Amino acid sequence: MITEKTMKRNSAHESSDSDSISSEERQTGKHAELMARASQILTGLGRGASLLNVQSNDGQGSLERNDLQERFLEAKQNNLFSGRGSGIRSEVSGIAEEDDLSLSDASTFEMPLGSEGETASYDNTGGTEPQLDEYADIDRLQLEIHASYGRALSGVTLSSLVSNASSNRSDRSDEDEDKKAPIMAALPFFGRGACGLVGKHIHDEEPSSIVQRKDTAGSSDGRAKGWLSGISSATDEAAGRRKSASWKLPTSLKQILLKEDSDDEPYTEDASKKQKAAAKLMHKHFQTANNPESFRELQKRMKEKGAFTETSVRALLQDVDFDSSDEDGEQGIGLELDHSFKKNFFASDLKPLTNEYSWQEGNADTDSKLDEIQQRLRNDPIFFGGIDQRPYIHLPSREPSLQFLANVIQSATDEGRATLLTVHGDRYLGKTKFIDAVVRNVQNQSQNSFTVLRSERSSSTAVISFFPFRKIVSSALRECNRKTEMGAKPHEETDGNRAREFDSSTIQRLIDQKLLDKSDQVMISRILPDVILESSDLLSLLHGRSPGSLTKDTADTLFKLMIPLQPILMVFDAVDGDGDIDSSSWRLMEQLLLSAPTSCPQMIAILISRQPLSIPSLLSGVTIDTSLKGITKKDSEEYIRALFDPNGFDKSMTVDENVLDIIRSRANGCPLFLERLVLWAQKRAIVEIDETRNAVAINVFHEHRSELNDILPATLIEEVLTELSSLPHNELDSLKTACCMGMIFPHKTYDVLESEGFFRLLHSLISSHHIFDFDDDWYKWRHSVVFDAVSSIIITDERQEIHERICDSFRRSSSTSCDVQRAKHYSIAHRWDEAWDQYMDAGKRSEKIFDYTHAVTCYNKAKQCLRERSSPREKIACSTALGWCLQALECYDEAEKELESSLEATMSLPENDREEEYSLLTALAKVKASQSKYSDAIKLYERALPIVDTKIHSPKWLAHHISSYGEILRKSGELKRAQSLHEEALKYRELALEDKSGTVLELSISHTQLGCTHSGLQEHEEASHYHKKALSARVSHLDFYHSLVSESLNYCADSLQALGRGKEAIPLAIHAVKIRKVGQEAYDQLFGTSHPAYAHALSVLASSYYSIGRPLDTRYLLEECLDICDKVLSSNHSNLIPNLMLYGKVLRASGDMINATSVYKRALFIHNINFRADQNKIQLDELNRCIRELECGFTSCPKTSLEMPIPCIESDPGKAHIILCTNFGHRPCDAYAFSLASSLQQMGSVNLVTVVAVGQPQHECAQLARLSLDSLLLSDVPVAFSRVVSAIGKSRGTLQTSPYISSDGVEIITRVLVQAPSKKSLTIMCDYCLGDIAEVMEKHAILFAEKVKEVVIIGSVQPLRRRSNIEPEVSGNAEYDMFTSKVYAGCQQLNIQTVSMCKDVAKGFPFPSSYVDDLTQTNHMIGSEVQRKEKAQANLLWEQGTKDSRRYIFGHDKPQDGKCNAWPLVKSVNIELSLGLLCCIPMYRDAHFRWESHQVNGVNHKVCRHRNAKAGIIKSQNLSDEILNLVGFSLRAALLNTSC
Repeated sequence: MITEKTMKRNSAHESSDSDSISSEERQTGKHAELMARASQILTGLGRGASLLNVQSNDGQGSLERNDLQERFLEAKQNNLFSGRGSGIRSEVSGIAEEDDLSLSDASTFEMPLGSEGETASYDNTGGTEPQLDEYADIDRLQLEIHASYGRALSGVTLSSLVSNASSNRSDRSDEDEDKKAPIMAALPFFGRGACGLVGKHIHDEEPSSIVQRKDTAGSSDGRAKGWLSGISSATDEAAGRRKSASWKLPTSLKQILLKEDSDDEPYTEDASKKQKAAAKLMHKHFQTANNPESFRELQKRMKEKGAFTETSVRALLQDVDFDSSDEDGEQGIGLELDHSFKKNFFASDLKPLTNEYSWQEGNADTDSKLDEIQQRLRNDPIFFGGIDQRPYIHLPSREPSLQFLANVIQSATDEGRATLLTVHGDRYLGKTKFIDAVVRNVQNQSQNSFTVLRSERSSSTAVISFFPFRKIVSSALRECNRKTEMGAKPHEETDGNRAREFDSSTIQRLIDQKLLDKSDQVMISRILPDVILESSDLLSLLHGRSPGSLTKDTADTLFKLMIPLQPILMVFDAVDGDGDIDSSSWRLMEQLLLSAPTSCPQMIAILISRQPLSIPSLLSGVTIDTSLKGITKKDSEEYIRALFDPNGFDKSMTVDENVLDIIRSRANGCPLFLERLVLWAQKRAIVEIDETRNAVAINVFHEHRSELNDILPATLIEEVLTELSSLPHNELDSLKTACCMGMIFPHKTYDVLESEGFFRLLHSLISSHHIFDFDDDWYKWRHSVVFDAVSSIIITDERQEIHERICDSFRRSSSTSCDVQRAKHYSIAHRWDEAWDQYMDAGKRSEKIFDYTHAVTCYNKAKQCLRERSSPREKIACSTALGWCLQALECYDEAEKELESSLEATMSLPENDREEEYSLLTALAKVKASQSKYSDAIKLYERALPIVDTKIHSPKWLAHHISSYGEILRKSGELKRAQSLHEEALKYRELALEDKSGTVLELSISHTQLGCTHSGLQEHEEASHYHKKALSARVSHLDFYHSLVSESLNYCADSLQALGRGKEAIPLAIHAVKIRKVGQEAYDQLFGTSHPAYAHALSVLASSYYSIGRPLDTRYLLEECLDICDKVLSSNHSNLIPNLMLYGKVLRASGDMINATSVYKRALFIHNINFRADQNKIQLDELNRCIRELECGFTSCPKTSLEMPIPCIESDPGKAHIILCTNFGHRPCDAYAFSLASSLQQMGSVNLVTVVAVGQPQHECAQLARLSLDSLLLSDVPVAFSRVVSAIGKSRGTLQTSPYISSDGVEIITRVLVQAPSKKSLTIMCDYCLGDIAEVMEKHAILFAEKVKEVVIIGSVQPLRRRSNIEPEVSGNAEYDMFTSKVYAGCQQLNIQTVSMCKDVAKGFPFPSSYVDDLTQTNHMIGSEVQRKEKAQANLLWEQGTKDSRRYIFGHDKPQDGKCNAWPLVKSVNIELSLGLLCCIPMYRDAHFRWESHQVNGVNHKVCRHRNAKAGIIKSQNLSDEILNLVGFSLRAALLNTSC
């Protein structure tokens, strides 16, 4: 409000101002007139501006410095600058000292100012307070006042004022500049509305381009002219010219009718060039644009007359005269319908589409139109920029929910508790933005950076399996690749094809890095169908797998990707109301969240939807649901304030109650609509900031100020359609077509429309309005409200017509691809036959990739397409296919129902038309077999086989069904018939492999089935032959740790132990157990601590140990196996029988006859329940025999002894019989020494007699040695641990797992000495504590001297002196040194040769990391374990090792920048134990080591005291290569050479 005191003060200022005007100017009177107008503006406009005065000095248009500063300080003291800009005064207090305020200064920065996202530019290189100095001082003071007082120019940024103030206009006269300078300089202080007055009274020129001032920086005249020019331009941009409002007839009649009740008066953009562009568009439809009432009259007449077609509207225009004159005598508008009205996108001639706005680069007209649209929509919350560019507005009612969810995520992450968060609410409530705010809150609070993976889904993608996981997995691949490829150049993707290629290449790189394997590639291809598989054979891995096992494997693969990305947030957003989640994705999400606590504990999933989702019952315990409601009145007030003050500087701003009530009631709790309403009213200047009260209020000067409630848009859809109505007809029709395709649709499905210009139009809309997002070959409507708006103007007939046109385009496509997207269009177009074909083809394609869930969906849709006129064959084919898929999904009851009804319908047809009979019979038989109804299954197969036509069906198809029948017979005990069928199936699979319709992996299925059948017939040689074939095929095509490989390992081991070759079976069985145990541990949370596959592996390993005479090892393994079976299988399951029979044998061997009898009787009981008397007769006879023997008190099994026999020691001078006393496991490569011994033993050079573990802790060292020996075909070598005091350290509490590990190293060495047949036949090697050897030497000196040929010691000795004994160097461990001295002294006293190899000889031995990597290719667990330990040790040594150790291990190489893996640089790993073992063999010892000889008592003792391998070893590289070959040979031989 302007007070009386203010007006008096203004009058005083006016009188004082007039004194300063020159006499010449008074005579002309022009300047006086201008000053009077300025005084009027100062009085009536702008709070606090009346305290300031504008004066002219020397006619230059400059300002009086002292008076202006005085008035400013007075206004500041009276707190008259407390508007919404006052909060940013401190931000601009550091304005630069320099004269030049050009925006080109490097120190300029941008700061938000104003409600429409304007930015103010300040130079922050000066001091904290502005210093007034000549004209530059006035400029700075003007800027500070502007910032303190608030926004003065509507639609003008402070940046433009600064720029314009330093610019010059060359096309103006000095006289004009001087006259307008005072008013223009005062204009920024006036407040809202001044621009309109000045523009009306004094602005008489078109704005011209502003040229930045550089050459007039020191000229006061130039500065005044530049200031005038800048203000003139700003005034022109801010002036509202509402009389030039333009109207155009929209393309859609429905849109015209929607505008019926709209009383608002639209207006064009302010700039004159934008007015011209708008007028040009308007004149295409109307002659003039001054009377919008005529337009509303036309709308009413159209509705009354029912004019809905082009013809009827033209008739209406001819009959009715809409021309009128207003009160000023101006001509009203005359409507002229555009010739392109209501032109359909799909023209009958299907000519390429043309766009009225041809958005081509380099076209000035089209570029200006595009700029115009983008400028208009810059802050629009729906279109181009909008809501994504402004900060999130925190609403009071949602803050508790936001903080609660943030706390839940943080606590769940800290506690390792996987959680599912669901957020639902009505449309347009801002659920996505709310979750984004939650994520930002968590990121800000958490110390760890969350990896956020996002995906979107819609109703059109709900039938696509795993669609919600596609973007999640693709993003996880990229993130995992980025984190594991440190220092590499970031990958760039530009389009969908390159993105898919990047996914495939990323997977391959992760496979090469051993982070993923080939089976993981198959699992990922289920989610990302475009991933390229290395081999088509890999896809056959999915055949026959249950849905549960596939889901587990897929989850396991995703864990490998996500574990490095923890903590991880997966956000699944729904972009429309029907965005449900497919069943496959639900099962995968269930598996992920339930398994996450043990596999990936820091995993959170967030689901966004409009309606509450049906959460699986298993996930109810980990789910937290949140519902979002509409915003409250308090929320609405905060929202409006935030829109006018985005940065929240002004905390005192209020919103008038009438404005709040009107907008809130219209928005109805929808924040998006509220923002749109505010933007609508703000653009029309109906609602603004009242500077006098610092409140958002209705503009009291606006002509529609009392009609706000009536002229506001009625609905959000109506407001969106208002913007869309200005689109050219072909762009609007392209939107309708896209709407019929769905919220999300793929480019490749509609690629035929590319040539017709459809996608070009979509990209034009992306450029102009950003209606779509395009990512990885998929289009997505950016905002669902635009989709809903377009959908609302498509009438039913028009929608069907569009779908028909789309279907016609499919016919012209050369592509034969089919999918449910196309089928949907055929269905809506009521083309049922084509829809049925598409759904059936899509289902068959899904079956080929084993996506049975999606196939079931397709076949159910196909059933809905069937009509009474459909042929019975179509119904039967659909039901048959559906039954097959339901059976594969283990939905046996539903499958049985479908198949039986189809079989009944088939049998009602004539005999010649029963083409599906065989398929139905075999499918139904498989369902029966899966339900253990073997008798029914056999009957069905017996009906099916005689009627099969081998000429019609492929060999692959025949093999599958014949082998299925054979498996049913095998499980039912009819082994001979099963053998015949499996042999026939094998022939068909061999034919399929020849014609390339089958794969090697499918062939391995027949080998496995035949092997199992021969094993049941006790034909173990044949069984072993077929199982080894299957194993070789699977190892060559799969990763070694695949479940199918473990299956073949099991069967091979079982057949070998049945042949009495248990020593060869044990390594295979150990690896099978390891594979299945590792695979099981990931699912302990869901399945407990057991799984039948793991139990089977334990059973085979137990049988193998039993076959080599270690029944106590067998007993412990069997008890664990039976415990698993009792938990998982039914009490009378037939798979229990073999395990019970073996357990009975073990109990007999241990002397427990009572329990053995009980076990055998239980096995007999289970057999009688599951088999008829003529089935599985061999097993039945064995059970009866064992029970009779036990009941008669007869046992053929000797009592078990815990002492393992000593291996045979032959009198062969060319063979070294070695007793190895070692600190096994202390070095990662120690297992290579056992591998070396295994190879040399197979060659006849070495006989490893026994191993004594002398390291600490002894139990663990001994057990590790026992397991390594067993896996290397050395299971008959006894193992003991030292009992001397010096070697007994603190155990970690791990007890020995094998009863066949002796606890007395002295005793076992003594037994070896006793059993050795000849003199000087043994070699003892030791690398650590010699306590056991010293004790044996002391107790049995004569025996020791007689049997021991030499003692090899890895250790240093003192320098040799003539005629003196060899003495070891002091190590610092007194007890250790004492034992070592005793051994050296005893050997020299007993005339036993010693061979001493200094530990330093192994330094720098050329055995690089590449050799270790090569040995992992053998697939043996020793190769992978050594590599894992050596890698960890190498990285640790690089960080913490000494300079000397790094020199020998790494040479002189250094890791590249950004690389943290030192493993590839390793030149030498420590194979000290292997070199010591070679010193026991004269051939290697003499050829490769440099020795010093020292005689004591006539005995030559050898010493190698060199400090590195280069000095101590001859031809070290040759020796290294030979060690590599020998170790690799033993590792391969242990696994039947499957890696060759």
